[in-house]
Amino acid sequence: MNKNLLEKVKRAAERDKVKRRDPRFLRAMAFLTRKGILRANRDYQQWYFGKLHLKDALWAGKNLEPRILEVLPAIAVRLPKEVVYTDAPPAFLKAIEALKSNQLEGPDFLGVPFEKYKTWLNLKLADGRTKPVNQHKIMRSFRLSPDAIRKIEEKMKELNLSGAEVIESLLN
Repeated sequence: MNKNLLEKVKRAAERDKVKRRDPRFLRAMAFLTRKGILRANRDYQQWYFGKLHLKDALWAGKNLEPRILEVLPAIAVRLPKEVVYTDAPPAFLKAIEALKSNQLEGPDFLGVPFEKYKTWLNLKLADGRTKPVNQHKIMRSFRLSPDAIRKIEEKMKELNLSGAEVIESLLN
């Protein structure tokens, strides 16, 4: 029985070896490792082309690397200009909509629970160009008296900060 199991494992490893040379897998891993989302023990940088195509990522996630499926919805929300998802499956669009609307519960995505892929929204990326969703600034406007505005402007000059930073410092 162990011999039979060992043969099955060897055949599966050989199939995976061939699949790992597939350009769809290589492009998806190159994008995700370059952005610092996933780590790998192999260098995929020569396969990096700037954008992640959903079809490539879905194939790679279903056939080789399930971690890709886990990060995919959050990456589409975090980096919308860098993920090409024309003709996206309805499950993917529902997952993205749930993340964008900041729901507490949402649909599973190809077997990945909502809570699992939602955690990737707040991952700090290695390239540092985008902020995690939980650190995004929220636009608010207030009607303040001229005296309050004058005091804020004085603090701005004194501390060399922006108006928002002065107000945030007063709250902390």
